[in-house]
Amino acid sequence: MRKIFPRDFFETHEGYIFAAISHERDDEILSFLRYYPSEDGDRIRNGIRYKKVKTTKESFEILKGTNYIRNFGEYSIQVVNRKNIKKVYYPEAKLYQILNDNHPYKPHLKKLVETFKGLPSGITGSLLIDLFDENSDIDFVIYGRKNFLKAREILSSSDFVINKDGLKFVYMRRKPCIDFETFYKHEIRKYNKGIIFGKIFDILLVNYPDEVFKEEIVSIKRIGRVIKRLKVLDDTYVFDYPSIYITNGDIKYVICYTHTYVGQAFQGEEIIVSGILEKVNDSYYRILVGSTREAYNEYIISKTLILSNPFNT
Repeated sequence: MRKIFPRDFFETHEGYIFAAISHERDDEILSFLRYYPSEDGDRIRNGIRYKKVKTTKESFEILKGTNYIRNFGEYSIQVVNRKNIKKVYYPEAKLYQILNDNHPYKPHLKKLVETFKGLPSGITGSLLIDLFDENSDIDFVIYGRKNFLKAREILSSSDFVINKDGLKFVYMRRKPCIDFETFYKHEIRKYNKGIIFGKIFDILLVNYPDEVFKEEIVSIKRIGRVIKRLKVLDDTYVFDYPSIYITNGDIKYVICYTHTYVGQAFQGEEIIVSGILEKVNDSYYRILVGSTREAYNEYIISKTLILSNPFNT
């Protein structure tokens, strides 16, 4: 099988289930703990109960004392080595399996495959690892940047575009630190969410290794929280994972690890960014949005979009 990509899941020998954040490199994967075995877990698979990790703080508390936590500069990250992995869950293989099984989400995924016909795809999230319930959304993966842009185009003219009520439901679940109307104005133009047979779905870009934003990081120093006004010079990577907004001035780019602010602004737009200022390799600055999964008090807003107010709300 191929190397591990972002959005793949894998299980360690201890039973921890991680989501991959990065492409596998030198047998190591930047990851985030998503599920763990627990006697009072509400998700059951093969007779074993699992709990879903609710916060970033909780994930580090669970992993405390393991070799999955690594200090990098002034903060900690979660990294897993191939030798500690018991099983890898591949989104494209799982999608094929569901389409050939008697699965409760088969009608939804069959229709999505028909809608995005010919585009390489897969299924991630709780459906990938069989820890879904009746309230689970659909995380539909599209491989390759050109394919993803085509998928957005297809979705924009389909019958599955998400409506305001659907976005209000997403807003209540995500609880971002921006008001709903601002959230709505940004989301409605992204064309990366939809509703199919009553289920909300996301289309998620997983880029190929040669499409990844390239950067060699030796050191990162956290300066502190900032709010900055910047201009987006290049939007090539704004739907990537993590998403990258190449900006002007002393700050080279904004890096975003929370899905709420993926595709939030486009080339030529002015943005207001609240996040953590970091100095990389003692040579340039970036702003991190999504320092935790919850992204408290961290956001990206397109000032250009808000001032133009093109949508009726």
